[in-house]
Amino acid sequence: MIKGTYGVEKLEQLDLPSGVGYYLAGGCIRTIWDNTEIKDLDIFLMDLRDKDRVIAHYEGLGYEVIFRCPEGKLTTLRKFGRPKVQIISEFQYKNPRMLIESFDLLASRFAYDGEFIYYFISSAKSALRKETTLGVITYPMATFKRLIKYSEKGYKITNDSIESFVEQVSKMGYVDGRFYID
Repeated sequence: MIKGTYGVEKLEQLDLPSGVGYYLAGGCIRTIWDNTEIKDLDIFLMDLRDKDRVIAHYEGLGYEVIFRCPEGKLTTLRKFGRPKVQIISEFQYKNPRMLIESFDLLASRFAYDGEFIYYFISSAKSALRKETTLGVITYPMATFKRLIKYSEKGYKITNDSIESFVEQVSKMGYVDGRFYID
C-alpha cells in the first residue's frame, strides 16, 4: 500500500469533520486520479461511537439527513450545491488497509485520513485506465449497481470482471438484496 499526499489539496476544500477518527474513501478520492467531479463523500468511522458527532457536524453546516438505513448502518445527508455525504457505520476501521481491501472495485480502493491518501498501485492503474477490475464481492446487488454506475462514468467493464462477478456470486449461493450501499 502507498501512503502519499498527491491530491490532498482538493480534499481539503471539502466540509470534512475534525476531532473524530474517520476515513474519507472510495470514489471521492478516485476523482483525483480520473479527473472527474466529486459527487459524494463516503465517510467510514474508526470508532462507531463517533457517528452522531459526525452527523451533527454536517447538520451544523446546513446539511439535512435524507436517508437513514433501518439497520443504522448508513446515514445520507445532502446540502444544495455540495456533494452528498454518506456516513457508513456498519464496521469500524482501525487502519486504511482494512478498509480499502474490503472494496469491491479496485478503482475505488482509496482512503484519506485527513492527512494522507492511501491506495494500491493496482487501484491507481484501474482508475487511470478507467477499468472496473473486481476485488472481493460482499453485496452482489450493490456491486452490480456500482458496475453500472462506473460504466456510465466511462469505465470499461472488463471480461475478467464479468467472469469474476458471476463466479463469486455463484459461489455465494445467494444474492444479498441490499442495494442502498453505493
